[in-house]
Amino acid sequence: MSIEDFMLPCPIKKAFGVECLGCGGQRAAVMVFKGQFLEAFHLFPAVYTILLFFGILILNMVDKKKKKLRKCITGISRN
Repeated sequence: MSIEDFMLPCPIKKAFGVECLGCGGQRAAVMVFKGQFLEAFHLFPAVYTILLFFGILILNMVDKKKKKLRKCITGISRN
């Protein structure tokens, strides 16, 4: 059993038979985690921007009380 067996189907592709703008996002993320970086970019070019966004979002949620991440990214310390 592989990770591809657990991926969500695209409702637009199921309903209309055409791929939406987000189709390939899950497959591209799986390719990144498998180390197929160039193939992931060709499949879905925004994959790296989205992964960076989610990475910063998770770090911000983890570091909410210390506020070190905000100071590191923006250079501004808020009290």
